[in-house]
Amino acid sequence: MARIADEQIERIRRGVSIGELVRSAGIELRRHGTNGDRAGQCPFHEDDETPSLVISEAKGLWHCFGCGRAGNAFQWVMETRGVGFREAVVELMAGIGTAQADSSPAPSCASTSCPLDVGMTDGELIEAVVDYYQESLKGKR
Repeated sequence: MARIADEQIERIRRGVSIGELVRSAGIELRRHGTNGDRAGQCPFHEDDETPSLVISEAKGLWHCFGCGRAGNAFQWVMETRGVGFREAVVELMAGIGTAQADSSPAPSCASTSCPLDVGMTDGELIEAVVDYYQESLKGKR
């Protein structure tokens, strides 16, 4: 598979709200401190009686003071879903949509046929999604 361009990774990183990503995992976040950070229960360890997971939306980072795990949106997806970096990039790209990251109008789903099949394996599905985005982005250089 082709290497994912640094510019694409940076565009995804800027386009993802780390707070929304954590909330989408079912974690309730509350205000923490005066700088706009949020805190919640860490999903990575059981003995979290007090919120130890801190989310810095301004920096796009998360850190658990209980278990020490930390990172950005890519690491969050990798840790919570048990996938590698490439799969995390594909998932985040699908979540924010390249249209949002590029600030261009979203394509109509009805105007194109879907290249995905219900019977595809996870690997085949990811490869199809990556191929689709590579083809879609070729004309945007």
